[in-house]
Amino acid sequence: MSIDKSCIVQYVSGKVLWFGWTAFFHAAEAKPLGICKAIFGKVTLLGQNWAAIDPIVIVLSVSMIITSIMQWQYGKQ
Repeated sequence: MSIDKSCIVQYVSGKVLWFGWTAFFHAAEAKPLGICKAIFGKVTLLGQNWAAIDPIVIVLSVSMIITSIMQWQYGKQ
């Protein structure tokens, strides 16, 4: 697997994680979207402390970890 493929994996995982965090955890967007409320009957799945964290903070951290793992694992070839 090349570095290009690891970047694609990082990009896709970042987009999926961003949507998940936005739709189910970040109160500012989850409330207007109403997806979490429709499925689980709650505005957000976590408490107020977690609901205030912007999705980019979570997604950037996880995407950097995924990219590092992919490059470490597949960069040796």
